[in-house]
Amino acid sequence: MRNVTPVCSVVLALATLTIGACAQDSQIRGITSPSTMRIGRVFLNVTGDQKLAHRLLTFFDLEFEDTGIQLMNTEVNADAEVDAEVNPEIEHHNLGIGVIKLSSSANGKTETISSCESLGTPEDGEFFASSTEGLATNLRQKYPNAKTVKLDPASDTTASNVFAYQLPGSLKAAAFTLVDSGTADVVLLIDLARQKVPVEEHVIKYKVNVTLRDGSRPIYSDGTGVISAKATDAPELCPNRVADLDWLSGTDPLFQLSERIVKQIKANNRRAATVTR
Repeated sequence: MRNVTPVCSVVLALATLTIGACAQDSQIRGITSPSTMRIGRVFLNVTGDQKLAHRLLTFFDLEFEDTGIQLMNTEVNADAEVDAEVNPEIEHHNLGIGVIKLSSSANGKTETISSCESLGTPEDGEFFASSTEGLATNLRQKYPNAKTVKLDPASDTTASNVFAYQLPGSLKAAAFTLVDSGTADVVLLIDLARQKVPVEEHVIKYKVNVTLRDGSRPIYSDGTGVISAKATDAPELCPNRVADLDWLSGTDPLFQLSERIVKQIKANNRRAATVTR
């Protein structure tokens, strides 16, 4: 992980954007008990990276719009202050991808093909669990009259116990008989390998603390979320497989954060209403 140099605080109140002094990062520990105070007016104070802070403020504004909770320009008359800090970081991780090298020999001819299988995390994960069915189907199409198949003892399937377990059943489903000795219509030499795919992730690091007018802090959240990701070194066999890594980020983490905090405030208000009845 490479830490980004701290940026100056950006304090946002509704649509107003002002640049403040550079602030030191601080860690907030612990979560206090739920409050019995209803939150009807909120002041938003979002600091950190300017673009990310503005983005989070926009999501907060949208999430609060239909709640009946009023956003205030200052904290003076607010029931609660939402303090959020968001900063960018760059992290480096490895994905893993499964690669199969398959040589098939029949009638004195040998054909060798390589293919990329599943891509995912962790880097040493199971990437061949769905490979045997396709392999057997392709063999049946290539050798429509073949009946028996033998696995070359030089094959290496140690990268996936699942593959080794599923292969006999998949070959049987494709109308092949797997034999251990003697001659066979088709001889397979299979080599399974995992390859690392280095990935650069652009992430946000956030922390949110909600402080009520009575001094209680019923809501706290911190963590990280992936904004975007790209492979820094693509697999030679299948570079297109890592051209789009949007699945690593998914829904905007700042939108998810604003949605979660507003839901927690609404839940706090429901608890408060129950207590005061």
